[in-house]
Amino acid sequence: MRSTPRPPSDSALSLATETMNHDYLYDLVGLKGGRYRGLQGRGVETSPTIGSDFEADVPHLRDLAWLHGDTP
Repeated sequence: MRSTPRPPSDSALSLATETMNHDYLYDLVGLKGGRYRGLQGRGVETSPTIGSDFEADVPHLRDLAWLHGDTP
């Protein structure tokens, strides 16, 4: 029996500060055979948390194209 690889069923892009751990979401998407990318920005507060506002460098925004199937 020959098996053919199937395309990823789910894709997720997480936008967060550097304080976020991505392992939980990565595992969930991986179980569905999907793709996951975490874009980490620098928190703009003195002590950033997972829910803080952040800034990201423009070149890192290429990850948004990845979510739609384009390769950065």
